[in-house]
Amino acid sequence: MNLNKFPELYIGSGLEFISKYIIPTLPEVEKVVSITSSLLDYLKDDLNLRYVRKSKSYNLRSSVYSYKKQKFTVTDNEPALWIFMESYNNKTSSFTEYENQKSFPVAFALKKEERESNHLNNNFNIGKKTRENNFSKKGLKHCHILDCSPRGKSLDQLSLDQRMLRLLSPMNHFPFPSPKKFEMREDFGENILFRKILIRTLLNEYYETNIQKDSFKRFLSICGSKIDFDLVEDFHIEYKIKEIKNRRNSDDLIPVSIPNHPILNKPDVLKDDVLEITKTRFYVNEEIFKKLIIEKYQFFKLDVLPKKGKHPKGFYMIPLNIITDFIREKKSNSHNWKKNENFHQDGIPSALRSYFKYS
Repeated sequence: MNLNKFPELYIGSGLEFISKYIIPTLPEVEKVVSITSSLLDYLKDDLNLRYVRKSKSYNLRSSVYSYKKQKFTVTDNEPALWIFMESYNNKTSSFTEYENQKSFPVAFALKKEERESNHLNNNFNIGKKTRENNFSKKGLKHCHILDCSPRGKSLDQLSLDQRMLRLLSPMNHFPFPSPKKFEMREDFGENILFRKILIRTLLNEYYETNIQKDSFKRFLSICGSKIDFDLVEDFHIEYKIKEIKNRRNSDDLIPVSIPNHPILNKPDVLKDDVLEITKTRFYVNEEIFKKLIIEKYQFFKLDVLPKKGKHPKGFYMIPLNIITDFIREKKSNSHNWKKNENFHQDGIPSALRSYFKYS
């Protein structure tokens, strides 16, 4: 395992970045295939507990829920990172063995409401391991190729089995430099276009034999992916390691009012880092999307001054990766975007509710 391979500065081709830096850091293909096969075997029994990414409806980790005839518990990224690190070991086990031994953590730590929940199951492993800490200390982020809990998808649309495969299979895992340590215009590890070219490149360069390639294709199909392997274009990546400096004492800091959201709990924000517009309701369009990405803003501030309608008066302060992901989703499935290249709503979008402050 050589996770030190990622450079501190990179400007250039996404395809080249995948070939040169991501693929050489991945575990041995046979171990990835083997663990995934054992997951598929585990899922053949409907009585086995499912592990899925938590969602708005199911959000108490270490609790056991029921859906139709299956039982499941919810997690964040902890078991996925554990299994990803496990796949680097000289010897790996089947998922059934890991589950029986409670080897992987469903959480590194539980919140108060999770510990006090009537549904709490004390049989799960809780706690972060040294190797997972070391992964984070390298400035890396553990990413998924296919989203584990896509917005707007019910359990009928994306089943518990599909969610568990997406969460835990190392076929769906890859490391990427973390925005916590590196400056980048957006979180590239979460970018849909980048992940599409990653899939194609993995199929061509990581999976070598026909059996391995078929295993990857089968995994994507079972998970409900509709990737077109023939549609691949390059993707520009640019990032650098963050400079350590005391931004509070900088003369060019101009305070910007920020809602009380944990992601935005910062005392100061550079005015030049904020793209600010004023509308009578929630509104984004293609011009805003391009401006956010090309000019490398860090936040999108939308002041809402309604003249009529149901949208309350106030403002949104949204981080770049959140608003660009939201817009990409609308670009792909909004009728109005396809027709007019914009999306508007006379109310607060549910996905952005925590980024709105009333005034």
